[in-house]
Amino acid sequence: MARMTLLLLLLLLLLLGTAAADTTSTTSSTAADTMYTTTSSSEPTSDQQQQQASSPSSSSSSSSPAGAGAEAEAATPSSSSPTGAEATPSPSYPAGEAATPSSSPAATTPASSPAGAGAPPPPPGAGFYKGMSREFVNEHNKVRAKYDAPTLAWDKTLALYARRWAAQIQQDCDQARHSPQAHPLGYGECFFVGNNGTAEDALCSWEREEYIYEKGTKHCTSGHDFRDCGHFVIMIEKTYHYVGCGRAPCLTGPRQGQFFISCNYSAVRPNTTTASASNPT
Repeated sequence: MARMTLLLLLLLLLLLGTAAADTTSTTSSTAADTMYTTTSSSEPTSDQQQQQASSPSSSSSSSSPAGAGAEAEAATPSSSSPTGAEATPSPSYPAGEAATPSSSPAATTPASSPAGAGAPPPPPGAGFYKGMSREFVNEHNKVRAKYDAPTLAWDKTLALYARRWAAQIQQDCDQARHSPQAHPLGYGECFFVGNNGTAEDALCSWEREEYIYEKGTKHCTSGHDFRDCGHFVIMIEKTYHYVGCGRAPCLTGPRQGQFFISCNYSAVRPNTTTASASNPT
């Protein structure tokens, strides 16, 4: 009995050992298969190697989609990253400004001296200001239109006479008078002395004489001589077609700081040779 029991135990141990050996062998085989599969999957096949050799590098493929999309993107660079000459152009500057940009704004005309309509009178000492000739012509023609007088045109020679005479009078405007050359040469002449010395100031002063002018007789009203309305008579004289004016600041005397203005009128354009001989500088 004891011998039978011992034999059964030995047989059982033998069976258990065989089963354990089979399990170990199966586990080792599975692990080896798994390792081989992992190793094989990490190495590209020959087909995969050929495909990789014909495809872009990994950095290009990561930033660009494959296929047609990649070709389109290469043909049309992204607007966010332009290259070469297509990059955002730098702003253009006048010559010298780009190299040495100024930290302060460019100098401009002071606000206290704007140009154009509403501008203050020209500073003392200015014998001529921008737009002066046009202002004289326009102001004359506004008044002349009311009396059907032909429009006046600016004449440089008449203006030269006026400037020369103004240059002589400016030494003492309190002694303002008519030019001795005007009447012998057959020109009409008006002069004005005032604070601002613009064309509008002079024409407004002469136009005030209209109230004592009789249109029917073309003379001053009874009780007034020609000096009282003569400026206005000359302004609207229909035989005149040309005008030229000059201006100069009064330098000395009681009227220092004011301006002397002289205007000459003519039916025809003056002879420049006669002008030079009759009006010495």
